[in-house]
Amino acid sequence: MQYEEILFDTSGEIAFLTLNNTKRINALSQRMIGEIIHVLQQLPMDETIKVLIVRAAETLSLARQIANASRLTLGLGKQGFYAQVDQADDKALHYAKHTIALNNLTEDARTGIKAFLNRATPQWQNR
Repeated sequence: MQYEEILFDTSGEIAFLTLNNTKRINALSQRMIGEIIHVLQQLPMDETIKVLIVRAAETLSLARQIANASRLTLGLGKQGFYAQVDQADDKALHYAKHTIALNNLTEDARTGIKAFLNRATPQWQNR
């Protein structure tokens, strides 16, 4: 069967199921879930497959995109994440809103929004 959002391949006793919707950072969609279910329903019929490895396509590309982001924005986001991770939901949400608002006040936020709207590559100043 031809799939649109996953790849499926085998090598001996190993099967590889690769999430392959890189435009949506491999977020699960109804189509992807349906394709995964189809593969999982077919696997028991193939007695040669002993192992199924599930992986995501383009993880290196995504990591490079994150690495090329504003250091200031990443730092504020990371600091905000770790500060609120153990908080109750209402306090964590309040803290996350504060972190997002703080991030939006930076020069890099304005640079990023402008670059997005102009379909350009942002030049981060880390300010």
